[in-house]
Amino acid sequence: MNAAHPQQVILSSSERGLTRTVGLHGFEENFSPRMDEKIQYRAETMPATITQPANDDARGNAIDKIMLATEISMRYHKRRKQHYDGVYKILVFSTLMLSAAAFLLHMTHQGLIGFAVIGLGVISLVWNFSHKAREHDILVNQHGQLLETIRLTHTPTLDHLKQWRMQRMNIQSKEPPIYWAVMNDCTYDVARAWDLKPKKRGCPVMLRPFMNWIRF
Repeated sequence: MNAAHPQQVILSSSERGLTRTVGLHGFEENFSPRMDEKIQYRAETMPATITQPANDDARGNAIDKIMLATEISMRYHKRRKQHYDGVYKILVFSTLMLSAAAFLLHMTHQGLIGFAVIGLGVISLVWNFSHKAREHDILVNQHGQLLETIRLTHTPTLDHLKQWRMQRMNIQSKEPPIYWAVMNDCTYDVARAWDLKPKKRGCPVMLRPFMNWIRF
C-alpha cells in the first residue's frame, strides 16, 4: 500500500461497523467507529501491522476488536464533551462579566456591552453547547457500560459476541456526525495504550486548534 495516499475503506453489508483494526493477541481485523460510513484513514495514523499467529483464537480476536473500537469511541466522546463544556463555560462567564461591566460604565458603553451580551446569548441558544455536551456524555456512559459488560464476562460465547455487536451498532446509530481528525487522534492515543505502535498523529500541529470545530 502506498503510504503517501490515505486508505479508503467502504463497509460491506455483512460486516457493518467493521473496518481495519488490530487487536491485542496479534491479528489484523477490521473496525469502524461508525457504521455505514465511507471512512478515510491517513496511513500514518494506522497501527503497525501485526502478523497472524498460527494458534490465534478467532473469538478472542473478535472480542478484542469490539473492545478496541469501543475504547476509541469512549475517548472520542469524552474529548467532544470536554470541548463543548469548555465553550459553554466561556460563553456563560463572558455573558456574566459583560453584564456586570454594563452597570459600571457610561450609557454609551452600556449599549455596546448590551449588544455583545445579546449576541453571546443568541450563540448559546442556537448552537446549544450544553446540550451537545450532555449528548456526548450519554454516549460515553453507554460505551463504558458495554466495555464493562465485555470485561466482566468470564466465558464469552458467540451469542454474547452477537449481542455486543448489536448493542454497539445501536449506540452508533445515535451518534452525531464524526469529526474525523479528532477520531484519528483518539485512535492514535488508544493504539499507543494498547502497545500497537502507531507511527504518528495524522493531524498536523497547525490544524490541531481547529480539529474540534471543522470536520476534516
